[in-house]
Amino acid sequence: MVFVLIDGYLQFFLGKNLLGFEYDGSRLSGIFGDEKILGSFLSRTLPIFFGLTVMLYSKNKAYIIFSLILLILIDILIYITGERTAFFNLLLFSLIIIVFTNKWKLIRLITIGISFICILVISQINTGTYERMITKTIQQIYYLNHTDILKSKPNIFSIQHQVVYQSAFKIFLDHPLLGIGPKMFREICKDEKYQIKVEEDHSINGCQSHPHNIMLQILTETGVLGFFPIITVFLMSIFYLFINLFMRIFRKVVILSDSKIMFMSTIIFNLWPFVPSGNFFNNYLSILIYFPMGFLIYLVYSKKKIL
Repeated sequence: MVFVLIDGYLQFFLGKNLLGFEYDGSRLSGIFGDEKILGSFLSRTLPIFFGLTVMLYSKNKAYIIFSLILLILIDILIYITGERTAFFNLLLFSLIIIVFTNKWKLIRLITIGISFICILVISQINTGTYERMITKTIQQIYYLNHTDILKSKPNIFSIQHQVVYQSAFKIFLDHPLLGIGPKMFREICKDEKYQIKVEEDHSINGCQSHPHNIMLQILTETGVLGFFPIITVFLMSIFYLFINLFMRIFRKVVILSDSKIMFMSTIIFNLWPFVPSGNFFNNYLSILIYFPMGFLIYLVYSKKKIL
């Protein structure tokens, strides 16, 4: 984690990282080179790092302070990468920490406040990141007339995303029970009846490598039978967070430790259906989805008292 942070900041400030990969002025790649997944990696490993810190070093003040400094640096670097889904994951994780944890609310509020001030300063210096994170997002959502939002018809994230979602949903309607099979979207979407064209840009259609939304991909490629266990895990994670909150406020009883909440948060934002995402069956993404579940299972069945 420390090496990835140092390498990312070197690329941002010097224009080139330790491996010689250059910064294009819009999105950082860090050690990942041509793959623009630095923000995704940081946002998906942050809860694991923070959860392990709470679980193993909660009584070591020096390590906690060091970890909080790293947390601020991670916040800032995720923004600098220009990856909007990664930044949303960061905000969702922060919201979960602030609302649902027992002892880390104030600390997270302080660190995110410091990070926000630094991000404002960086946005004034580096307009490329601001343009991508804010201006381009608005323009993509309101493609028809982004100079006058009130007169524009909003898209789901962008026209590109919307047509892929429409194509995926049409495929699901034809294969609702078992789906079309993992990684088959790229092949089935080539069928002319599933392609979506839009008036705004005739070059855009709904056929890509995957649907760019985890829940929609699972629904399309594995059908309702494959979707049911995934949505159950997702909803149960949210349910337990709220049960813990209710019990803590009204019964003064804690049923989920802070470390459990942090690891559980990875399930929630990895499966969050309302943002674009990568390929669920991609090895890199699968590792980051399944890896924290091992720690969560250990905490559930451990007889030790862990924070």
